[in-house]
Amino acid sequence: MNRSTLTLIAGLAFVPLTATAQVRDANSILRGQIQALQAAGFSGMTEVPVPHAPATARTLLVSAQVDETTEALAALGASQINVTLTGETARTLGFDFNGDHLPAKGYVTPTDQPIIRYFSATTFRGKTDIIISEVRKETREFRSYLVSPDGTLEAAAVTRKVNGKFQAERIPVSEAQAGCRNLLEFWTSYYREKLKNV
Repeated sequence: MNRSTLTLIAGLAFVPLTATAQVRDANSILRGQIQALQAAGFSGMTEVPVPHAPATARTLLVSAQVDETTEALAALGASQINVTLTGETARTLGFDFNGDHLPAKGYVTPTDQPIIRYFSATTFRGKTDIIISEVRKETREFRSYLVSPDGTLEAAAVTRKVNGKFQAERIPVSEAQAGCRNLLEFWTSYYREKLKNV
């Protein structure tokens, strides 16, 4: 192999490197290019350290929203107002609970509105569990979402009263994401407007 052939191979090895690719995953791309050069006879090539790409504005915005949601859930969870969750709903969300009403602390929005929203925090399982719920008077369905302290959806259920008895069924997490996100946004706004600067 002559010098011009090696130069051509080395040049072609770096052709796929675009500015976007370098920012997204530069280290793995360079690693592949180095392996190609080593296969072509350049034995002295070693890994090249690449600085991490700076966070984008969108990444920073999402991070700020998550931080505020975490802050809101912690503040709302410190409530001293007694609330309860139906036992059937609690069991469907994964609680090993035999009673009719699981005691918790939290908030309830005014009950004269078309949608009533509930925030509940309980330490029944030895850690803080957060359940956010809403009931629409027109459908009489009580939708509940078990979320982690950072707002990650863990389980969801819909509860209805049939012939005077509560019946709950699990909602797949994939189907419950949008409703949970809307309710998290409501409670984050509630915290921001009513509690944050009090």
